[in-house]
Amino acid sequence: MDDADNPRIFFAAERSLLAWNRTCLAMMGFGLVMEQFGLFLRLMDPTHRARSIVLGGYGADGVFIDTGLRIDPLC
Repeated sequence: MDDADNPRIFFAAERSLLAWNRTCLAMMGFGLVMEQFGLFLRLMDPTHRARSIVLGGYGADGVFIDTGLRIDPLC
């Protein structure tokens, strides 16, 4: 049997694709959690002034969200 006809090769490639998707979704989710926690900390600050909140700002949260979006082939 050829490698192209072997179903084990196909299923292994599918598992790899699903693992990449799972990793990218986890990275994006972690970035969103970091973003929301940063918003919580800013709101709990007693010297809080009204500022605009930008999703995926300049911190590590934006890096995780952006990397997850760029790596994931199905997004």
